[in-house]
Amino acid sequence: MFLASPSLLHTDSPSLYIDLCLKGGCFPTEIFLESHLIENFICPIDFAVCRDPLIDSCGHTFGKICLTACLKNSNKCPLTNKSYPMLKKFATNFQVKNFLSGLKVKCLNYSLTCSWEGKLEELERHLAHDCGDIKEDCPIEGCQEKIARGELLEHIENSCKFVKMKCLFECQGCQEMMNSKDFPFHLVNHHYEEIFQSVKKFDFLNKEKEIYEKKYNDLLTAFFLVDNQRKNLINELKEENTLLKNRLFNKIKKETNGKKEVSSLINSLEFPNKNENFDKIFKGEVEMKKKTNANSLKRNLTPSRKQMPLKKKSKGEEMCFSCRNVKN
Repeated sequence: MFLASPSLLHTDSPSLYIDLCLKGGCFPTEIFLESHLIENFICPIDFAVCRDPLIDSCGHTFGKICLTACLKNSNKCPLTNKSYPMLKKFATNFQVKNFLSGLKVKCLNYSLTCSWEGKLEELERHLAHDCGDIKEDCPIEGCQEKIARGELLEHIENSCKFVKMKCLFECQGCQEMMNSKDFPFHLVNHHYEEIFQSVKKFDFLNKEKEIYEKKYNDLLTAFFLVDNQRKNLINELKEENTLLKNRLFNKIKKETNGKKEVSSLINSLEFPNKNENFDKIFKGEVEMKKKTNANSLKRNLTPSRKQMPLKKKSKGEEMCFSCRNVKN
């Protein structure tokens, strides 16, 4: 990449990069961010802000490039039309130059992509080193294109036809080095058969890819179908479980209403669908009912005195009973 030398950046000679952007002439007023400060420093020749200001023998200030161009055609002052002395040497107006160098400006390429802002005295260094819109010669031998600095790397890697490159079939023994513009001809002339076989293999692999993609899509569709069915089944089971628990709660509440021994059970079953210990409570309730049923069965099997059947008397007891003389 070509860069201006340090000596060029600090001399009064015209800047290479500013000339490249302006193509001669003074600074355009559009680049100055403090436009109210430049009204008295406009060059009368091109009506732009004086660049390298010179003061003539009449006391007028002009841009150096503009005045030099005028003096090639006439030796007269562009404003008063008075003849200049034969010795055409004009002093630099350092007062104007120093004032302008401290003003804030935008890059000369602000209308493209560059968003740099800084002082006028820093503009030349910015254009020489940082501005991505400055066009430079491609550094590759044989290439005559001028590329913007920000696009130069992409040009070398992808577009430049004079970049030396290795053959794609280097792994198969080809050691040829060539410019990228000659690469297609090299492939056709030396590797036609390899390319043909590669194309056939690519077609085969492409068909295999389509088959596997179809299988994958079918499996994916089946998976989502089964997953939806699973979710629906889980929701149905949850609803059924909640319904059964509510029924059980209502039944227990109805059968045990008013009994103190089951009041805690009723309180625990008040919200069966939110009760984490419902299954344990349900199991305990079932065991309690079994025990209750067993006790009731025992009571039923144990007859009371009123219900006890009379013992069958023997003949001797019956005979004694009639005479009220029962023998033991």
